[in-house]
Amino acid sequence: MTFRSFTADVCHPDNLFIAHAMLGLYLCLRAVTSGSYRLSVLAVAWSALGVLTKQTGAFGVVGVSLLFLFAHRDRWSIAARAVFPAIGAIVAAAAGGLLLSSANSRFHLVEILAHHEVHWDRLLEIMRIGSFYPHVTVLVVAAIVAMTQFLGMRGPGVSAFLACWVALGTEVVPALGSFLKQMGQWNNLTIVEVWLAVPTLPFFWIAIRRPNASLAAALPAATLALLTLLLVPLKARPTVEQYRFGETLDRLIAEDVRAGKRVLLPHGTTPLLRAGVREAPLDRANSFLELREAKLDALAGTRERIEHRHYDAIYLFASEYYGQQITDAIERNYREVQLIRGVETPFRHDYVAADWDYMAANVRVMRPR
Repeated sequence: MTFRSFTADVCHPDNLFIAHAMLGLYLCLRAVTSGSYRLSVLAVAWSALGVLTKQTGAFGVVGVSLLFLFAHRDRWSIAARAVFPAIGAIVAAAAGGLLLSSANSRFHLVEILAHHEVHWDRLLEIMRIGSFYPHVTVLVVAAIVAMTQFLGMRGPGVSAFLACWVALGTEVVPALGSFLKQMGQWNNLTIVEVWLAVPTLPFFWIAIRRPNASLAAALPAATLALLTLLLVPLKARPTVEQYRFGETLDRLIAEDVRAGKRVLLPHGTTPLLRAGVREAPLDRANSFLELREAKLDALAGTRERIEHRHYDAIYLFASEYYGQQITDAIERNYREVQLIRGVETPFRHDYVAADWDYMAANVRVMRPR
């Protein structure tokens, strides 16, 4: 499920978010089943660090603190159990304070998001995601079956598992808000898929391995086989023309950087890194779009840099991210000297081709007038 997301093979906070949540579930299960007070404190403290991976991860400490506040009531006193929400609040406050300690982080983590609209109509889009990504449909149906069966089971192990899984939901479910906000993409829902898989996959595996249940195991086996097939990571191999496109872009940018020129590449960082650029680039198309959607783009200083011809070369594509005002400023102050022709990918669906559609766009090499 993780590797079906188009952010799976890049350095993306979603992957760190998933890792944090799954390790948190493991700690909760170990603490609840062993009755260890120290492990319980550790699980609460770990959940409070969720905000360091993603803003919506801040809510996980609520569920985990409540879990241990009511767990083992016959073993620990009220005072001992009150330590859990206290520890959670202290660690969460420290993590939040660290994140918000600078004006830049407060701006990007709070102010921009506060200006982005929430599109509640996208709730209906969530319902349609299964038609685009069939593994989601199979997983949701399988999860409903598994949870129905789990709720009918008895035993301390089952109860502990369900309690920890529900507690983890307070970290996971708020991620839906990331999808509903302006510019939210379906990769924000990957953690929800992983969360649903946690009770589902073990249940179906146990059903398959149950002795003397060959016929009854056929459906669970077929379900797991289908889900596995749909989740096999697929990435179409780049064509010769696409390799040539990338090599040309790399070569031209490297030549400019070696000549000491300032370069603006709107999207992607690999050509810059290969050219030896280590400074954080300004005026990135996606970053500017975040500001533009929040109606804060005037703060970026992008237009001023373009008007003053700050860049010696602009490799222009994805210009729609900048909007008409910035695009017009580029056209006034820069001229096209070369065109790197884009290459159509044979697969337009990001289920297979991820973000390769950027390679289909022509790149206009612009120099100051």
